[in-house]
Amino acid sequence: MMWCAVLVALAVLIWPGNKSGRLYRLAYRGRAVDSAAINEPRYAGSPRVGVAQVITSAIARLRGGGTLVEAFEEQSSRRFATQRITVERLITVFEQRRLPDESPAQVLEAARGVTAAAVLSDELGCQAVPCLEAVLTAYRQMRLMQNLRS
Repeated sequence: MMWCAVLVALAVLIWPGNKSGRLYRLAYRGRAVDSAAINEPRYAGSPRVGVAQVITSAIARLRGGGTLVEAFEEQSSRRFATQRITVERLITVFEQRRLPDESPAQVLEAARGVTAAAVLSDELGCQAVPCLEAVLTAYRQMRLMQNLRS
């Protein structure tokens, strides 16, 4: 019972919503870290890597045991308000990370494909990885067609 009280007190002290700005000594490498730095987005200043790489990273996250929502939250550098994948959210994520030669129409098609894969996985209970791999293959073919036309 004593351990429970200690853990609750520790959680209250280091909870991410705590805006006190004090420094906390963390067990992670034994250094002091500002509470705002704990919640700093992982990919906030990342370069644009492209839509295909975002989908590939989501596939890797799923294979590592994460969820589809977690994978795209990580890429967007923020949490989603609800635990659902929507076309609008994915357009925002893909727009943040797309390459200069990737068009908004390609972003829209990729977002629709990933959303369809997420809905299919949720509705039928199938694995999301093969569905995302199919979307990734279709996206790469679309990009190849664009390159051949140009």
